[in-house]
Amino acid sequence: MRRRTFLQGMAGMAAGAALRPLWWPALARGGAASAAAAQGKILVMVVFQGGNDGVNTVIPYTDPLYPVLRPILRVPANEVLTLENGMGFHPSLAPLMPLWDAGKVGVVQGVGYPDMNLSHFRGTDIILSGSASDEVVNTGWLARWLEAENPSFPNELPPDPLALQQGFSARLPLGGERGTTGVVVNNPETFNAIVGLTYEGEFSDQVPATPGGDELAFMRRVDVESFEYAQVIQAAAEGGTNTGAYPNGNFAGQLGTIARLIEGGLDTAVFLAARGGFDTHGGQLGAHPVLLDEFAQTVAAFQEDLDRIGRADDVMILTVSEFGRRVEENGAQGTDHGTAAPWFVIGNGVQGGLHGAPPPLDSLDDYGNLLVQTDYRSVYASVLGDWFGADSDVVNGVLDGDYSGLSLVSSPAAPNLPAGDGDGDGDGDGGGVGATLPAAMRLHAPMPNPGSGPRVLRYALPSGGNVDLSVFDVRGRKVARVVEGTMPAGTHQTTWDPGALVSGVYFAVLRAGGQREVQKLVVR
Repeated sequence: MRRRTFLQGMAGMAAGAALRPLWWPALARGGAASAAAAQGKILVMVVFQGGNDGVNTVIPYTDPLYPVLRPILRVPANEVLTLENGMGFHPSLAPLMPLWDAGKVGVVQGVGYPDMNLSHFRGTDIILSGSASDEVVNTGWLARWLEAENPSFPNELPPDPLALQQGFSARLPLGGERGTTGVVVNNPETFNAIVGLTYEGEFSDQVPATPGGDELAFMRRVDVESFEYAQVIQAAAEGGTNTGAYPNGNFAGQLGTIARLIEGGLDTAVFLAARGGFDTHGGQLGAHPVLLDEFAQTVAAFQEDLDRIGRADDVMILTVSEFGRRVEENGAQGTDHGTAAPWFVIGNGVQGGLHGAPPPLDSLDDYGNLLVQTDYRSVYASVLGDWFGADSDVVNGVLDGDYSGLSLVSSPAAPNLPAGDGDGDGDGDGGGVGATLPAAMRLHAPMPNPGSGPRVLRYALPSGGNVDLSVFDVRGRKVARVVEGTMPAGTHQTTWDPGALVSGVYFAVLRAGGQREVQKLVVR
């Protein structure tokens, strides 16, 4: 399936939405989590901004040309962390070695694409869009996949964001054909504060029946939507902690935040993070080791947190960079823009070790750059197909071709069940084969809240049993029983309409297995 056919097919699923601006938020809520989220699989994509020097990251230390081409920048052979086949890690990556030894680190060698573009801006657009060097695509590969997995988007938004992006503000990664498929946020506290300052809830004044009134109504709806996701993110952040030994710095904060959100129960399948500073034209001996050390320490701490909360099997880290560096060092003790570079895949579920062949140092292009060994879209194909279990037609449509064949996942996922449910029975409970059972009972914040009209109440059960979900007023009187009966383990959601209840504060109370969870619910 070609990209144009694929996108036309997706556009047909949301013909009404296609007429809206890309940033128009959906007003309906209550859709089930995506198939990927139902399976519990998570991707954390880390962007090395500036073009990481792959030659000094995964080092061909036994190649006699390495010290010749890099007399100053070379890492002495006795300091290299040996891997296999004459390759080794930079010593600053030492915190990754326990994960490497455990088979939890994979390195895809010589990643790139034909006729690589060495402009930071254009090169970044290419890898984030998943396109060829001679093709301009204004949607992100992740966004196209998220839209394929969620055909009702954006007419119906899931309770939690499909994706969350930190560290950089580029719209392209999550920009799809039908809208922006995620939330861009630096940290959850700041996001909650920013959108909270403008939130006013339901308005009693009437908007005028004019074009200006339509714009005012639209802005109010944008405000309400932002506030709802802010609450979800903030609640998840407050439900998690960090115990890993994260280093100081913004990048460590990004992955630490992701760990907290995962522990707090945020049902988001894709997280993006970024670290700048890899454009090492000069002074590379001082800058590059620091960048690699920070990355390795942060990943080690992140994995420690995932192990503690029991989610290490569910999370894959993928590193990407717009290009590598030239093999021969320059006169400023740095390296100029180059081509192929290694990408990392890290996690309990990856196929550890070296993948593909290292680019030979004795066979460079006319500009002294490495020859590409692995098309970067084959990495994406393995992530979508093997990690998330996306159907091959969907993967080929997202990437505009068949790039299968690279095995980066130790136990590839079965193909996804129909999108929009997660277990194929159409009930929206997301349970069934392939679903990851919740670690603890949890009642999520009602959606929307505050507000008027129907509310979505979502709850997680680690085991099946009798469930009572009821609503009480501030005096402790039961005003509604929403769910009563035996429910299976998994994540469930139901819709409840306050009906004629007067405006005020109420409490949703979930009781199951001798435990009790409470969420405040404000009726306007």
